[in-house]
Amino acid sequence: IAAISAVVVTGSVDMVTDRHSWAEGTAAWIATHRDRVPMLGVCFGNQLLAHALGGRVEWTPEGGEYGTVEIAMLPAAAGDKLFEGVGKSFTAQAAHSQRVAELPKGGFPLAQNGYGLQAARYGERIWGLQFHPEFDAGLMRVLFDGYAKQLGGLGVDVAAARAGLAETPLAARLLRNFAAIVREQEAVVA
Repeated sequence: IAAISAVVVTGSVDMVTDRHSWAEGTAAWIATHRDRVPMLGVCFGNQLLAHALGGRVEWTPEGGEYGTVEIAMLPAAAGDKLFEGVGKSFTAQAAHSQRVAELPKGGFPLAQNGYGLQAARYGERIWGLQFHPEFDAGLMRVLFDGYAKQLGGLGVDVAAARAGLAETPLAARLLRNFAAIVREQEAVVA
C-alpha cells in the first residue's frame, strides 16, 4: 500500500449483488485501506466502494440507465475539489443496471438525476461516480452496437439512446481533477 498513490475501481460486467469472491475480496481490501490513499469508484466501482463501506446496492427499478445523461450537482458538491470547474450540471455517459440505494455511514451525495444518486463522497479522499467519465460518445456507440440485444432485453430503447449520444467533456474533467488531487497529496507527502 505504501507504493500506491491512488486507487481507481472501474466498471465491470459483473454485479455487486452477485457477491463474487473476487469482488468481496476487493471490498474487504477497500475497507481496510480506506484512509490510506485517495480512491475513485466508477459505475461498478462506485457501487463496490459503497458496499465495502457499509452501503447498499440494488438493481435499478427503471431497468438501467444507458446513454448520455444530465447530472445535477447538489449543494454538498460546492467546493469539492473533484468537481472543480464542472458547474451546476453537466452531461455524462451512463451504462449501468445497478445503483447505490443507501449510502454508507458518513457518505453524502454530491450529484443526482432522475435515476438517483450519480456521485457521492464516502470519505475524506474517497469518491464514487455512477456514470462513466472515461467514456466518450464513440465508445458508447460501440457499446450500443455490440450489446444491442442485451440492452433491448433490459428495456433500453437502443436506437433512441444511440441517437441521443453527445460528447461529455465536463465529465472527463473529473478524471483530471482526481489526478490533480493525487499529485497534490504526493507533493505534501514528499
